[in-house]
Amino acid sequence: MIHADDDTGDALRRLEGDGDDLSRPRNIDFTVALPKEDAAQQFAEHFRKQGYAASVRFSETANELP
Repeated sequence: MIHADDDTGDALRRLEGDGDDLSRPRNIDFTVALPKEDAAQQFAEHFRKQGYAASVRFSETANELP
């Protein structure tokens, strides 16, 4: 498989080099910080309706660096 010449391509080449099967589905966890709980609930619900798992939890994120 040919990958872009960037950080993502580098990561994919390392995975392949370690024998990872990139055609296999996998879960990917990520975080989105939103300023208000209601916005976070709406965001999560949007993706739940599309079949994704989403959860909302409070975090002590600095207001100036969400």
